[in-house]
Amino acid sequence: MKTTLMIEDSILKKAKEQAAARDTTVSEIVNQSLRSYLHALQRPSGEPRVFSMPVYGQPSQSRPGVSPAQLAELRDDGR
Repeated sequence: MKTTLMIEDSILKKAKEQAAARDTTVSEIVNQSLRSYLHALQRPSGEPRVFSMPVYGQPSQSRPGVSPAQLAELRDDGR
């Protein structure tokens, strides 16, 4: 089906770049994006949302940080 969408210039530019990189069309990129978005909305109620944080760099590098226990202690101390 054909339709007209108002898409922000920056988003369209990224969609075109992805389409070129994947040797596909902008229409297919938009379809895939909408399909993923709509699928995520269809979770059964009460099911927790999964948060995924992208990690950049080499996974073998150890990075200092705060442990979950330390976070809980800071939270409980009211800091």
